[in-house]
Amino acid sequence: MVMTEQRNPGPDFCNNIARALNVPPERVFRLAGLLPPVIIGQEQEQELLNYFNYLNSYDRHTILILARALHEKHADYQLDDKRIEPE
Repeated sequence: MVMTEQRNPGPDFCNNIARALNVPPERVFRLAGLLPPVIIGQEQEQELLNYFNYLNSYDRHTILILARALHEKHADYQLDDKRIEPE
């Protein structure tokens, strides 16, 4: 039984938990140790990609328009993890 730590959670258990919590299954699988951890800095990319994959084609198109607009907005200055305001 998982709750008494007699057994590790399996794929079905993790999928059910992910569905119940409305989170990407990969996140639960990683927490359960069934997938390797995400490399630092890639966690947000993976989360964005997971949500993107659940969207319909219209909403995916909208996300791409927004991403392109943000990219163009920041094209003149470099950004790292901190927000940099234009001068």
